[in-house]
Amino acid sequence: MNSVAPVSVSNPSFIKKLSLSKWTKFILVIAILAYLFLSGNLHLQPFDWNTHSISWLFIAVLALLVCTLLTPLRFLLLLKITRISLRWQEVFQVVYIGNFFNNFLLGTLGGDTIKYAYIARTGMSRLNVAMSILADRFIGFLSTFTVGSLAVLFYYRNIVSDNALFTVSALIVGCFFLGASTTLIGMLALSFGRAIAISVSCILALFLALADVSLFKGALYATHLSVLRGIIGEGIAGIFILNLVAAWILPGLTEGQPLWHFVKTKVFLGGKMLQLVDIFNCYRRHVPKFILAFLLSILLQSLTFISIYAIGKSLNLRPDLSLGHVFFAAPFAFTANLLPLPGGGLGAGEMAFQHVLSLCRLSNGQIILGGVSVFLFWRCLSLIFSLVGLPFYLLKRDILSSLPLNVQP
Repeated sequence: MNSVAPVSVSNPSFIKKLSLSKWTKFILVIAILAYLFLSGNLHLQPFDWNTHSISWLFIAVLALLVCTLLTPLRFLLLLKITRISLRWQEVFQVVYIGNFFNNFLLGTLGGDTIKYAYIARTGMSRLNVAMSILADRFIGFLSTFTVGSLAVLFYYRNIVSDNALFTVSALIVGCFFLGASTTLIGMLALSFGRAIAISVSCILALFLALADVSLFKGALYATHLSVLRGIIGEGIAGIFILNLVAAWILPGLTEGQPLWHFVKTKVFLGGKMLQLVDIFNCYRRHVPKFILAFLLSILLQSLTFISIYAIGKSLNLRPDLSLGHVFFAAPFAFTANLLPLPGGGLGAGEMAFQHVLSLCRLSNGQIILGGVSVFLFWRCLSLIFSLVGLPFYLLKRDILSSLPLNVQP
């Protein structure tokens, strides 16, 4: 097998490419912030240091502090599931270093890459490390939309009569069902076989179809919602088909099955595909730990949303920003934050947050303003907390500088 020569940080051609990408992203972020400022969405005003504002700011800081302390625990649980043995001190350090890289470095070297390369150097299975990082991202994504879906249920009476909120809510719940149902069906297929998994897929599809009919009955059959209803119907069909495919294929990919042998010997990268199924089996065999990581992630996302709400209260926005509005808008903002931009998606998250808030008009028709300022303020606090990774980075700088940046699973 031909090995791929690692690209070191000291490679001049690599540095040149990294610098070009770095400044391209930096210019893009400046352009986004300039647009937000010139369009009037970014309001720069001095903080009002009164008791009310300071109290809410303290709540925001406290929530972010708890998140900073607990976030590495989720990744630690996922590493344990995939049989990666690292001391908890090492896991905490590498997570904090990864957060620091995500928020402060302008280049293409993201925090996930640092985590992957650092853990892989210990001799652990590279594919297991990569899947643990992807699972950490997936659980974070799923928990974000789970919290948003719970907000939809809580504020249903207000949502059902508002077209904009209804549209946002449908997207939030759809993302939740896509991630949750596919994970559930995959685990059922590997645990109990095709029959059970396909039966549960049909029950879920029937439930979603009945919910679709119930939501759009009566006054909601308005013409302007016909397109949305069509999209929701297609989404339900897509989730159903995806679940059926998972329910049918996954049991055949267990060792000894004809499909397993065919994939292993005839399919390009078939061995890697079967390793992925084996790793998924690890999660199935450790469901309590997986659920614990998921519940911990829900707690972290809720605290994060509360910190954003508290910042909005501390800024004394008019009209007032409610907790429900934050729970609706934040999932899309954090999805936009996944874009590979400096500062953890600086500018993209602010735009997404304000756009969704502008759809969620108040009962008197007034548009909610100040979302960009709130999210930017929250981001600044997050940047401060991510500095906890700086001392760990300085302590391990010699190790990190020697890591290959193109480590392949």
